[in-house]
Amino acid sequence: MTGDQVGRQVVDFFMYFLREVIGDQDVYTLAAMDLSQAAGVISALEQFTTAANANPEAALSPIADARNNVISYGGFNDPQLQDIFSSVDLYSLAELTSSISTDPTPPGCRPGRDGCRQVLVIYEDHVEALNGTNGLSIFFPAHVQAFQSCRIQ
Repeated sequence: MTGDQVGRQVVDFFMYFLREVIGDQDVYTLAAMDLSQAAGVISALEQFTTAANANPEAALSPIADARNNVISYGGFNDPQLQDIFSSVDLYSLAELTSSISTDPTPPGCRPGRDGCRQVLVIYEDHVEALNGTNGLSIFFPAHVQAFQSCRIQ
């Protein structure tokens, strides 16, 4: 069995368990990743932060708008937990902030026949409430105080 096949089995079993056995959870997702592709995503994030840092005044508004409109995970709308588990869909965030970067290709993607093809996410499944999610998220709290309180020293 290949790593790809194992990843698919794990995702399918996890989703089956949550849907059929637990049944009362309405917000969950899981993805299998090809970690050998992580360097490309890291490089794209570095290019993005370099572009944003080069002109922070121009980047602030698009990043803030994107943060408010991106698919978010964690916290389940509980104000006490929302910032601790504040992750966002990286692919969606990249699309919403594409005007900032000089590279229009979102992190973790390569151009393909159907537009942009993810290379880091091998396989992903999610509940209907998370339609539009792409299986790759990053920690991105809504305000700096939450980031500072959650930062590992």
